[in-house]
Amino acid sequence: MCLNKVTKEYKPYLKRRMKVWKGFNVSSEGLPLFPYCALGNGTTRVPVGKVLTAKAVSIRMPGGKKYKSGFHCFINEKDAMVWKRLNLYAGSSVAVQVEVNEIMYRGLQIGTVGGKKLCPAVIAHKMLLKEADW
Repeated sequence: MCLNKVTKEYKPYLKRRMKVWKGFNVSSEGLPLFPYCALGNGTTRVPVGKVLTAKAVSIRMPGGKKYKSGFHCFINEKDAMVWKRLNLYAGSSVAVQVEVNEIMYRGLQIGTVGGKKLCPAVIAHKMLLKEADW
């Protein structure tokens, strides 16, 4: 998931907890995996019940503008479910609610592979996938 348009950048990061929706791949053992980018391209397991801090590296949006990487999450469940239906990885993907904090950006990202719909999203520096939500 890459951000297509930044609508707001927070410097310093916005210290606000939000419940948002994130897409994950699912391993054959039923464990959550990060789907993209610096976190393993579908192979790195997501620790459940632990606050994670993103490694902020420079990413290029379509069109060339740079932003720092973080946890990309959809604002609403409907857009997350579109992602889930169209982004199957090894036969299994899910969209679940997570809690984020230290919001880096608000923006728009394409909710589908090869799609055109831009969906409201945030990129956060911290993320928690709770056991109860998994």
